[in-house]
Amino acid sequence: MSSGRVRYSLAYIQNLYDTNEDHTKLENLIRGFRGIHALPPDHPNSFFYLGGLHGLPFRGPGETDPNWWGGYC
Repeated sequence: MSSGRVRYSLAYIQNLYDTNEDHTKLENLIRGFRGIHALPPDHPNSFFYLGGLHGLPFRGPGETDPNWWGGYC
């Protein structure tokens, strides 16, 4: 069953804002981005934690080796 959520591209959201069609989508995105930045690094919704799911900041074997791939995005 669909949750009813739509993931718009950033280019689309920016265009809506630039053409004065809809400012709320970009403003909500910025508000959410600021919210995850404000959380402590160990919070599961923080920017630091979410970035870690994609391998940044990278920690572990090969941390200083630019030729090593740790299996992240």
